Amino acid sequence: MLRRRHLLATSAVGLAPWAAAAATPKDMVVFGMAIADAISLDPAECFEFSGAEVSNNIYERLVRPNAAEPN
Repeated sequence: MLRRRHLLATSAVGLAPWAAAAATPKDMVVFGMAIADAISLDPAECFEFSGAEVSNNIYERLVRPNAAEPN
Protein backbone atom coordinates (compact mmCIF):
# COMPACT_ATOMS: atom_id res chain seq x y z
CA MET A 1 0.00 0.00 0.00
CA LEU A 2 1.37 3.41 -0.98
CA ARG A 3 1.27 5.74 1.96
CA ARG A 4 1.27 9.50 1.96
CA ARG A 5 4.75 9.80 3.48
CA HIS A 6 6.22 7.50 0.80
CA LEU A 7 4.59 9.57 -1.92
CA LEU A 8 5.89 12.81 -0.40
CA ALA A 9 9.38 11.38 0.07
CA THR A 10 9.63 10.21 -3.53
CA SER A 11 8.29 13.49 -4.90
CA ALA A 12 10.75 15.49 -2.74
CA VAL A 13 13.66 13.45 -4.09
CA GLY A 14 12.50 14.10 -7.65
CA LEU A 15 12.38 17.87 -7.07
CA ALA A 16 15.78 18.12 -5.37
CA PRO A 17 17.79 19.12 -8.52
CA TRP A 18 15.45 22.05 -9.27
CA ALA A 19 15.46 23.23 -5.67
CA ALA A 20 19.22 23.73 -5.81
CA ALA A 21 18.96 25.72 -9.06
CA ALA A 22 16.32 28.05 -7.57
CA ALA A 23 18.61 29.71 -5.02
CA THR A 24 18.20 33.48 -4.84
CA PRO A 25 21.34 35.56 -5.52
CA LYS A 26 22.56 37.70 -2.61
CA ASP A 27 21.85 41.01 -4.40
CA MET A 28 18.27 40.06 -5.41
CA VAL A 29 15.02 40.91 -3.67
CA VAL A 30 12.20 38.39 -4.06
CA PHE A 31 8.59 39.41 -3.51
CA GLY A 32 5.86 36.82 -3.39
CA MET A 33 2.16 36.79 -2.64
CA ALA A 34 -0.62 34.23 -2.60
CA ILE A 35 -2.97 34.69 -5.55
CA ALA A 36 -5.07 31.60 -5.00
CA ASP A 37 -8.29 33.62 -4.84
CA ALA A 38 -7.77 35.14 -8.31
CA ILE A 39 -10.51 34.08 -10.69
CA SER A 40 -9.40 36.05 -13.72
CA LEU A 41 -6.63 38.48 -14.63
CA ASP A 42 -8.92 40.34 -17.04
CA PRO A 43 -9.18 43.90 -15.67
CA ALA A 44 -12.89 44.02 -16.56
CA GLU A 45 -13.65 40.80 -14.64
CA CYS A 46 -11.34 40.69 -11.62
CA PHE A 47 -12.98 41.93 -8.45
CA GLU A 48 -10.88 40.19 -5.79
CA PHE A 49 -7.89 41.92 -4.19
CA SER A 50 -5.09 39.70 -5.48
CA GLY A 51 -6.41 39.64 -9.07
CA ALA A 52 -6.69 43.43 -9.08
CA GLU A 53 -3.16 43.77 -7.67
CA VAL A 54 -1.66 41.52 -10.34
CA SER A 55 -3.67 43.24 -13.10
CA ASN A 56 -2.51 46.66 -11.94
CA ASN A 57 1.12 45.54 -12.08
CA ILE A 58 0.67 44.01 -15.55
CA TYR A 59 -1.30 46.80 -17.23
CA GLU A 60 0.23 49.80 -15.45
CA ARG A 61 2.70 50.70 -18.19
CA LEU A 62 0.64 49.78 -21.25
CA VAL A 63 -1.07 53.18 -21.48
CA ARG A 64 0.73 56.38 -20.56
CA PRO A 65 -0.93 59.78 -20.68
CA ASN A 66 0.82 62.51 -22.62
CA ALA A 67 1.26 65.51 -20.29
CA ALA A 68 1.87 67.88 -23.24
CA GLU A 69 -1.40 66.90 -24.94
CA PRO A 70 -3.99 65.87 -22.32
CA ASN A 71 -6.73 65.39 -24.96
